[in-house]
Amino acid sequence: MLKNVLLITNPVAGKGHGEKYAQKLKNVLEDYHQSKVEIKITEEEFDATKWSKNATKEGFDTVICLGGDGTVSETVNGIIEAQDKPVFGFVPMGTVNDLGRALGYKMNVEKAIEDFKTVSIDKLDVGKVNDRIFINVIALGPIAEEVMTTDSDDKNRFGALAYVRDGVKAFFTDKGYEVRVTASDGAATDIKTNLLFVGLTNSIGGVEFMVPGASYNDGKGYLSAIKGHTPISTIRAGLEVGLSNLDADNIFRLSDKKFKIESINNESITTNVDGDNGPELPLEIEILGQAIDVLITGES
Repeated sequence: MLKNVLLITNPVAGKGHGEKYAQKLKNVLEDYHQSKVEIKITEEEFDATKWSKNATKEGFDTVICLGGDGTVSETVNGIIEAQDKPVFGFVPMGTVNDLGRALGYKMNVEKAIEDFKTVSIDKLDVGKVNDRIFINVIALGPIAEEVMTTDSDDKNRFGALAYVRDGVKAFFTDKGYEVRVTASDGAATDIKTNLLFVGLTNSIGGVEFMVPGASYNDGKGYLSAIKGHTPISTIRAGLEVGLSNLDADNIFRLSDKKFKIESINNESITTNVDGDNGPELPLEIEILGQAIDVLITGES
């Protein structure tokens, strides 16, 4: 660990300071861990996936990426595909950074880099939806669809508030989808909802109490869905989330290792996977428990 480190950085992340922050992290790793460090700067989509997949073949024992959820997701996808998997770490530089929050990473970039002075290793779950890996959340419904249209410039200017603003647009509609959720034991539940998500950790959309009790390496996914599709049902569900009510009357919850989600009336329903466009229903979701080694930074 940390003997030979590949740093992958998105140059536009951190308000265009991705390369500068990568150099700062390189200095920390060299000074505190005597690491040999190489920096690679992404230019095209899936560069991070290609480089992390081949990292151990090129002699790297650790891959650390700097960027938002897209860069993190690409890097993890490459590590999962690798036969000999390197240790994974990252510096959160996105808008929400759910995985970083769950792992206890600092949300301030400078502080997050400083925390690499002290590191340990833990295990991390990842999810698989159809043939695609995800690290944070799968979401569907009008609210999730609206958030997918959030402008990248607005995200840089307003942060998570940009998502809130766009989500409110869908909040006042009566649109919802009828879906069937099937658990690993075959039990099926039909529900009409304007928001359903499956998360891997306790942090969803930057809200760290959205899924009480969830852990990043417990081998489970956590499904939540608003029961109903009207503004009042959304308000009631939101109040129950705010009170961390596990026995919520207005939220359907299910934790499991596998889920199937399908449209009851064969309606075309799109999904949001880690903030990007995902596959249409039906979905086959599986949690790959403790699939990779992850760096935990800072004093324990």
